[in-house]
Amino acid sequence: TTLEGSVTVVVEDMPDQAATPEGETDMCWGVFQTVYQTLGAEGASSYNWMLEPETAGSIAGAGMTATVTWDETFVGTAQVMVEGMNDCGAGAMSVSLEINMHELPLVDLGADMTVCANETILLDAGNPGSTYLWSTGETTQTIQIDTTGVGIGSVIVSVLVTDGNTCESSDEITIQFDDCTGVTELSEKWAVEVYPNPSDGIFSVELNSVNGVPVSLVIYNTMGRKIFEQENISVQSTKTINLDLNTIPEGIYMLNIKGNGINMMRKIIIQK
Repeated sequence: TTLEGSVTVVVEDMPDQAATPEGETDMCWGVFQTVYQTLGAEGASSYNWMLEPETAGSIAGAGMTATVTWDETFVGTAQVMVEGMNDCGAGAMSVSLEINMHELPLVDLGADMTVCANETILLDAGNPGSTYLWSTGETTQTIQIDTTGVGIGSVIVSVLVTDGNTCESSDEITIQFDDCTGVTELSEKWAVEVYPNPSDGIFSVELNSVNGVPVSLVIYNTMGRKIFEQENISVQSTKTINLDLNTIPEGIYMLNIKGNGINMMRKIIIQK
């Protein structure tokens, strides 16, 4: 028995090297997804995309376009590559596209504060070389805030910082200006003694009063920042309050004693 026939054999080449991916290469942290594309590879019917390092996120796509979903913790440099595919296998991997995910500038104006109305506060947005836009309209790295236009009360100050990578970050602070410059008529109603002064951080504050009203003790540093507060201290005739300020650095501080009928300042000195 003789069998006759013909067979057609199609020889297909491996795909050529895929063209380098194109897309955004400089981003600020917080971007969720970005899209990349390639001009393709001769002989490819599909494409395999890769993202390195794996910690950067994930990449999805089988055609000439792929989407990267960035890991929310990733900052640094990543590479996107692509290879053409057909029934014979994969062609050469493309030249990688380098992508930079930049950190946001760190802006910290500090905690909200209460200061005396005669104090001037220096705010520093940090990040030298960046551009600045304060809620006051100023455009410098540091600004000074006082009671001008505020008086006794509070003011909210904010700043927007843009760094050299055009990444932006902001912060705000609330400053409360208190009237702690009053002079109290002590006479027969109040007597105050602070001892020892200077001390290594342990102070006794002795209050003598005939009206028994509660008072507050507030301590400010030389920048006007409140570093200690004890409220609603009941004074019946004589009251001794022991202050442990061992954790506070050496220096000069102002002790403000205020209440109904008293608002006075005493300078205290910590020497260790």
